[in-house]
Amino acid sequence: MKHLLQTKCIIIGNGEFDKIHPDYTADYVIGADVFTDGVNLIVGDFDTLNAEEVPDGIETVRFPSEKNESDLELAVEQAVKRGFNTFYIYGALGGRLDHTLASIAVLTSIAKRGMTGWLIGENEIVTAVTDGRITLNNRNCVLSIFPAGESAEGVTLTGMKYPLDNAVISNDNSLGLSNVVIGDNAAVEVKDGTLIVILSEIT
Repeated sequence: MKHLLQTKCIIIGNGEFDKIHPDYTADYVIGADVFTDGVNLIVGDFDTLNAEEVPDGIETVRFPSEKNESDLELAVEQAVKRGFNTFYIYGALGGRLDHTLASIAVLTSIAKRGMTGWLIGENEIVTAVTDGRITLNNRNCVLSIFPAGESAEGVTLTGMKYPLDNAVISNDNSLGLSNVVIGDNAAVEVKDGTLIVILSEIT
């Protein structure tokens, strides 16, 4: 999928992303219980990754297996401690539905703290926005929006096939489903609440 994103911190999860090629020239790359070429730091409980597989010289932060946070959450927190506020996360979509929902929950937490996160999958990109606005350069992609809570108010969509102006999106209807980005500088704005924003390829 075409996406024009300026890389800050990349986080690599355990999911599959064989068709995607992360830009390992990013400022910093964190593996969430994963090691791959280009990783600067590995964070997690090492229940998936064998610590012996990690080459010498790679920094690791290890947590107990019985914990309240996911490895992705821990990776984000380590990135925040290092001064990053924008995250491009690979390998966190698809597979088990509960893991995908947990990854989206991490996105909402990032947005509510005034930062930006993107889950990048093989056929979709997911982000979240709280009380703010994001611009998109993803012409001809399908766009769907859902409130992270009961509702989101003051929702405005520009550069879309079906624009909205100061609308209310609630979790008991599908008003935000299957729009299409038609402008080069499309935007999603929400005045009160958090929106999950999903961009999918048109097949």
